[in-house]
Amino acid sequence: MQHAKGMLAAAAMLAASLLHAAEPSPPGTTPPAAIESTPNPAGPVRAGSGANRDMTPRLNVTGMVHININVSDFDRSRAFYEALGFRLAWMVPPTNTPEVAAAVGMPPYRVRGGLMVLEGAEHPVVVDLLEWQSPHDDAPPYPHLYHYGIGRLALATSDLDADLATLAAMGVELVGPPARVVVDGVPSGGRFVCFRDTDGTVLELVEKGSASGTMLRRFVTPPPPTER
Repeated sequence: MQHAKGMLAAAAMLAASLLHAAEPSPPGTTPPAAIESTPNPAGPVRAGSGANRDMTPRLNVTGMVHININVSDFDRSRAFYEALGFRLAWMVPPTNTPEVAAAVGMPPYRVRGGLMVLEGAEHPVVVDLLEWQSPHDDAPPYPHLYHYGIGRLALATSDLDADLATLAAMGVELVGPPARVVVDGVPSGGRFVCFRDTDGTVLELVEKGSASGTMLRRFVTPPPPTER
Protein backbone atom coordinates (compact mmCIF):
# COMPACT_ATOMS: atom_id res chain seq x y z
CA MET A 1 0.00 0.00 0.00
CA GLN A 2 2.78 2.43 0.87
CA HIS A 3 4.50 1.63 -2.43
CA ALA A 4 1.22 2.27 -4.30
CA LYS A 5 0.87 5.65 -2.58
CA GLY A 6 4.42 6.50 -3.54
CA MET A 7 3.80 5.63 -7.20
CA LEU A 8 0.64 7.74 -7.24
CA ALA A 9 2.50 10.65 -5.68
CA ALA A 10 5.22 10.37 -8.30
CA ALA A 11 2.59 10.37 -11.05
CA ALA A 12 0.86 13.44 -9.72
CA MET A 13 4.01 15.41 -9.02
CA LEU A 14 5.63 14.70 -12.38
CA ALA A 15 2.44 15.57 -14.23
CA ALA A 16 2.26 18.77 -12.23
CA SER A 17 5.85 19.67 -13.02
CA LEU A 18 5.24 19.28 -16.76
CA LEU A 19 1.84 20.82 -17.25
CA HIS A 20 0.36 22.29 -14.13
CA ALA A 21 1.11 25.24 -11.88
CA ALA A 22 0.42 25.20 -8.15
CA GLU A 23 -3.13 26.56 -8.07
CA PRO A 24 -6.00 25.81 -5.65
CA SER A 25 -7.73 22.54 -6.51
CA PRO A 26 -11.51 22.40 -6.95
CA PRO A 27 -13.52 20.93 -4.04
CA GLY A 28 -13.41 17.15 -3.83
CA THR A 29 -9.99 16.74 -5.42
CA THR A 30 -6.57 16.25 -3.87
CA PRO A 31 -3.56 18.31 -4.99
CA PRO A 32 -0.46 16.22 -5.70
CA ALA A 33 1.51 17.71 -2.80
CA ALA A 34 -1.07 16.36 -0.36
CA ILE A 35 -0.59 12.75 -1.46
CA GLU A 36 1.81 10.81 0.74
CA SER A 37 5.07 9.85 -0.95
CA THR A 38 7.23 6.86 -0.11
CA PRO A 39 10.65 6.39 -1.77
CA ASN A 40 11.21 3.27 -3.82
CA PRO A 41 13.09 0.95 -1.41
CA ALA A 42 14.96 -0.62 -4.29
CA GLY A 43 16.26 2.75 -5.48
CA PRO A 44 16.94 3.66 -9.12
CA VAL A 45 18.91 1.35 -11.39
CA ARG A 46 22.12 3.10 -12.33
CA ALA A 47 23.74 2.75 -15.73
CA GLY A 48 26.86 0.64 -15.57
CA SER A 49 25.96 -1.03 -12.28
CA GLY A 50 25.46 -4.70 -11.46
CA ALA A 51 24.28 -6.81 -14.37
CA ASN A 52 24.23 -3.74 -16.63
CA ARG A 53 27.95 -3.00 -16.20
CA ASP A 54 28.88 -4.50 -19.58
CA MET A 55 25.74 -3.32 -21.38
CA THR A 56 24.92 -0.10 -23.18
CA PRO A 57 24.30 2.71 -20.64
CA ARG A 58 20.62 3.20 -19.86
CA LEU A 59 18.43 5.86 -18.30
CA ASN A 60 17.51 5.72 -14.62
CA VAL A 61 13.86 4.86 -15.23
CA THR A 62 12.19 3.32 -12.15
CA GLY A 63 8.56 2.91 -13.21
CA MET A 64 5.48 4.16 -15.05
CA VAL A 65 4.13 7.56 -13.92
CA HIS A 66 0.98 8.15 -15.95
CA ILE A 67 -0.62 7.74 -19.37
CA ASN A 68 -1.85 10.91 -21.10
CA ILE A 69 -5.06 10.54 -23.13
CA ASN A 70 -6.31 13.63 -24.97
CA VAL A 71 -10.08 14.09 -25.22
CA SER A 72 -12.56 16.43 -26.87
CA ASP A 73 -14.84 16.84 -23.82
CA PHE A 74 -13.28 16.35 -20.39
CA ASP A 75 -16.58 16.01 -18.50
CA ARG A 76 -17.89 13.37 -20.91
CA SER A 77 -14.61 11.44 -20.82
CA ARG A 78 -14.38 11.72 -17.03
CA ALA A 79 -17.78 10.03 -16.74
CA PHE A 80 -16.68 7.29 -19.16
CA TYR A 81 -13.46 6.53 -17.27
CA GLU A 82 -15.29 6.64 -13.94
CA ALA A 83 -17.49 3.83 -15.33
CA LEU A 84 -14.25 1.88 -15.89
CA GLY A 85 -13.31 2.27 -12.23
CA PHE A 86 -11.22 5.45 -12.26
CA ARG A 87 -11.77 8.40 -9.94
CA LEU A 88 -10.69 12.00 -10.25
CA ALA A 89 -7.68 12.63 -8.00
CA TRP A 90 -6.69 16.13 -9.10
CA MET A 91 -7.92 18.81 -11.52
CA VAL A 92 -5.04 20.32 -13.43
CA PRO A 93 -4.63 24.12 -13.62
CA PRO A 94 -5.82 25.58 -16.92
CA THR A 95 -2.49 27.12 -17.95
CA ASN A 96 1.18 27.34 -17.04
CA THR A 97 4.40 29.22 -17.82
CA PRO A 98 5.82 29.68 -21.34
CA GLU A 99 8.74 27.48 -20.29
CA VAL A 100 6.44 24.58 -19.41
CA ALA A 101 4.52 25.03 -22.67
CA ALA A 102 7.79 24.97 -24.61
CA ALA A 103 8.83 21.80 -22.77
CA VAL A 104 5.79 20.00 -24.20
CA GLY A 105 6.33 21.51 -27.65
CA MET A 106 3.51 24.04 -27.90
CA PRO A 107 2.80 27.75 -27.43
CA PRO A 108 1.24 29.01 -24.18
CA TYR A 109 -1.89 26.93 -23.77
CA ARG A 110 -5.21 26.51 -22.02
CA VAL A 111 -6.33 23.04 -20.97
CA ARG A 112 -9.09 21.39 -18.95
CA GLY A 113 -8.29 18.05 -17.43
CA GLY A 114 -7.37 15.95 -14.45
CA LEU A 115 -5.49 12.94 -13.12
CA MET A 116 -7.73 9.85 -12.96
CA VAL A 117 -6.65 7.03 -10.62
CA LEU A 118 -7.84 3.43 -10.99
CA GLU A 119 -9.40 2.41 -7.66
CA GLY A 120 -8.49 -0.99 -6.22
CA ALA A 121 -5.69 -1.59 -8.71
CA GLU A 122 -3.00 -4.13 -7.83
CA HIS A 123 -0.45 -1.63 -9.15
CA PRO A 124 -1.03 2.14 -9.49
CA VAL A 125 -2.65 3.16 -12.78
CA VAL A 126 -2.96 6.91 -13.47
CA VAL A 127 -4.51 8.42 -16.60
CA ASP A 128 -4.03 12.12 -17.38
CA LEU A 129 -7.20 13.14 -19.26
CA LEU A 130 -6.65 16.45 -21.07
CA GLU A 131 -9.01 18.54 -23.17
CA TRP A 132 -6.76 20.98 -25.04
CA GLN A 133 -8.70 24.20 -25.55
CA SER A 134 -5.88 26.28 -27.06
CA PRO A 135 -4.10 25.22 -29.16
CA HIS A 136 -6.74 22.82 -30.42
CA ASP A 137 -6.77 19.99 -32.96
CA ASP A 138 -10.06 18.17 -33.55
CA ALA A 139 -8.61 15.50 -35.85
CA PRO A 140 -9.85 12.04 -34.74
CA PRO A 141 -7.50 9.44 -33.19
CA TYR A 142 -5.97 6.63 -35.23
CA PRO A 143 -8.39 4.45 -37.25
CA HIS A 144 -6.63 1.14 -36.56
CA LEU A 145 -4.10 -0.55 -34.27
CA TYR A 146 -1.27 -1.15 -36.74
CA HIS A 147 -0.11 2.49 -36.90
CA TYR A 148 3.20 3.65 -35.42
CA GLY A 149 3.29 4.79 -31.81
CA ILE A 150 1.13 3.93 -28.82
CA GLY A 151 -1.73 1.67 -29.80
CA ARG A 152 -3.88 0.83 -26.79
CA LEU A 153 -4.08 0.75 -23.00
CA ALA A 154 -4.72 -2.75 -21.59
CA LEU A 155 -6.52 -3.08 -18.24
CA ALA A 156 -6.94 -6.27 -16.21
CA THR A 157 -10.46 -7.42 -15.30
CA SER A 158 -11.77 -10.02 -12.85
CA ASP A 159 -15.10 -10.50 -14.72
CA LEU A 160 -14.99 -9.96 -18.47
CA ASP A 161 -18.55 -11.17 -19.10
CA ALA A 162 -19.99 -8.64 -16.63
CA ASP A 163 -17.85 -5.91 -18.14
CA LEU A 164 -19.01 -6.79 -21.67
CA ALA A 165 -22.62 -6.45 -20.52
CA THR A 166 -21.82 -3.06 -18.96
CA LEU A 167 -20.08 -1.85 -22.12
CA ALA A 168 -23.06 -2.97 -24.22
CA ALA A 169 -25.45 -1.08 -21.93
CA MET A 170 -23.25 2.01 -22.33
CA GLY A 171 -23.38 1.69 -26.12
CA VAL A 172 -19.60 1.27 -26.34
CA GLU A 173 -18.13 0.22 -29.69
CA LEU A 174 -16.06 -2.99 -29.62
CA VAL A 175 -13.12 -3.28 -32.02
CA GLY A 176 -13.88 -6.99 -32.34
CA PRO A 177 -15.35 -9.92 -30.40
CA PRO A 178 -13.49 -11.35 -27.37
CA ALA A 179 -10.72 -13.81 -28.17
CA ARG A 180 -7.94 -15.88 -26.62
CA VAL A 181 -4.29 -15.69 -27.63
CA VAL A 182 -3.15 -18.85 -29.43
CA VAL A 183 0.23 -20.26 -28.39
CA ASP A 184 1.68 -23.16 -30.40
CA GLY A 185 -1.71 -23.72 -32.01
CA VAL A 186 -3.60 -23.90 -28.70
CA PRO A 187 -5.83 -21.15 -27.20
CA SER A 188 -4.08 -20.08 -24.00
CA GLY A 189 -5.25 -18.37 -20.84
CA GLY A 190 -8.11 -15.90 -20.47
CA ARG A 191 -9.86 -13.78 -23.07
CA PHE A 192 -9.34 -10.16 -24.07
CA VAL A 193 -11.44 -7.57 -25.87
CA CYS A 194 -10.65 -4.16 -27.37
CA PHE A 195 -13.05 -1.21 -27.42
CA ARG A 196 -13.04 2.54 -27.98
CA ASP A 197 -13.56 5.39 -25.53
CA THR A 198 -15.73 8.42 -26.26
CA ASP A 199 -13.15 9.89 -28.68
CA GLY A 200 -12.04 6.64 -30.34
CA THR A 201 -8.92 5.86 -28.26
CA VAL A 202 -8.58 2.06 -28.07
CA LEU A 203 -8.68 0.40 -24.65
CA GLU A 204 -8.43 -3.30 -23.84
CA LEU A 205 -9.81 -5.53 -21.08
CA VAL A 206 -7.78 -8.64 -20.28
CA GLU A 207 -9.01 -11.52 -18.12
CA LYS A 208 -6.78 -12.71 -15.32
CA GLY A 209 -4.90 -15.80 -16.41
CA SER A 210 -4.43 -14.50 -19.96
CA ALA A 211 -1.43 -15.63 -21.95
CA SER A 212 0.09 -12.13 -22.03
CA GLY A 213 -0.40 -11.71 -18.28
CA THR A 214 1.25 -15.05 -17.60
CA MET A 215 4.25 -14.15 -19.77
CA LEU A 216 4.62 -10.75 -18.09
CA ARG A 217 4.61 -12.30 -14.62
CA ARG A 218 7.53 -14.49 -15.63
CA PHE A 219 9.60 -11.36 -16.18
CA VAL A 220 8.34 -8.99 -13.46
CA THR A 221 7.75 -11.37 -10.55
CA PRO A 222 10.87 -11.52 -8.36
CA PRO A 223 12.31 -15.01 -7.83
CA PRO A 224 11.77 -16.63 -4.42
CA PRO A 225 14.56 -16.05 -1.90
CA THR A 226 17.23 -18.72 -1.77
CA GLU A 227 18.19 -20.40 1.46
CA ARG A 228 21.61 -19.57 2.81
